[in-house]
Amino acid sequence: MDDMRRSSSARWVDLARDMSTMLSSLSARHDDLGCLTDEALGALIDANFFGLMVPKDLGGAAAYPVEILEVYEEISRADASTGWVLTTCGFAAGLAGAFLARDAAGSVFGSGMPIIAGAGAPQGRAVGVEGGYHLSGRWSYGSGIKHATHLHCGGLIIEAGGQPRLNARGKPELYIFTPPIAAAKLDNEWDVLGLRGTGSVDYEIADVFLPAGYEFRIAETSPQHGGDFYRLGAGGLSSLAHTGFALGLGRRALDELALLVRGKAGRAGALASSEGFLEGFGKAEAQYRAARTFVYSVWEDICGKLQQGVPVGTRDITLTHLSLNHMMWTSAQVADFAYSAAGGASLRDGALQRCFRDIHSATQHARVSPAYLRESGRELLDIVPDAVWERGQIVPRR
Repeated sequence: MDDMRRSSSARWVDLARDMSTMLSSLSARHDDLGCLTDEALGALIDANFFGLMVPKDLGGAAAYPVEILEVYEEISRADASTGWVLTTCGFAAGLAGAFLARDAAGSVFGSGMPIIAGAGAPQGRAVGVEGGYHLSGRWSYGSGIKHATHLHCGGLIIEAGGQPRLNARGKPELYIFTPPIAAAKLDNEWDVLGLRGTGSVDYEIADVFLPAGYEFRIAETSPQHGGDFYRLGAGGLSSLAHTGFALGLGRRALDELALLVRGKAGRAGALASSEGFLEGFGKAEAQYRAARTFVYSVWEDICGKLQQGVPVGTRDITLTHLSLNHMMWTSAQVADFAYSAAGGASLRDGALQRCFRDIHSATQHARVSPAYLRESGRELLDIVPDAVWERGQIVPRR
């Protein structure tokens, strides 16, 4: 599978582990700043981590998918805000690298690896004009946008009659637009429960000209650059990114609880002799490890197919959605257990409280909503014959 062989020279996971202590030490600072420090961002850039999903001919690593997952897990375990910025911006860069028109991709990636951030919800309008579009809109939660060089903006193309361009099913076709960051006006307000260090503020674009080629269908699965990995499309690539984040947060919550108990101080230390707590801790570890095993089995199967040149099918995409949803909510459950078990220790500012706040902020993302469970169930039951995923739903193949 073209770009997806594991490289013995690219020790991505080792690089991530080497910077984990530094990133963890910066967590509180990131929350205070409302964005990442230059030190954290520089480490990600120097390691080319924003390029892990990007095709090689655009300067990316086109890393083996399980390596990407492991790196995202390790960085998110060290610091959730850094993990969220990396995973969301890494996904946006991979998508743009694969599906932008060749001239546009050459421009966006031509001066080094971009940081592409924003929101994919279709809140933008692109009115066609000679040579391109007039793009405008307002988007909420532009993940990592304070660090961006370019934007990832969902929207519709408005035809001459004032109606949105339709797909083959007669539904509005959703697009991603990739203007430079200078096109946007960013809000200053960022008062949120968790993921405070991501600086994922709302933003607005007011009638900016965007040349043709800097847009692509969000449903696109035929890459302009790179190999078969990108045929997973936006759904598969976003599952990979968000799952890596969820893996890291669940592990960190359990690790922080274990540190408190081993410290043998106060209530937390007394938990080591509580049969109820020990039973609960064992159950939480089992839940987390089982969910993690499910995740890696799904992605190892997909990687095996890619290596053998076997097409990835609807069932594979279903399992990426299902394993993401299960992993995110399992990590939330184990974080709840850790927060409650630690008593007053978790109420105070610190890593355990931060895990609780950050994971429950991540569970509000549309990608882990109950709708994905319902649609996964529909596909697993074969209720829709010859089905495919489209815009988060299971529909008959065209």
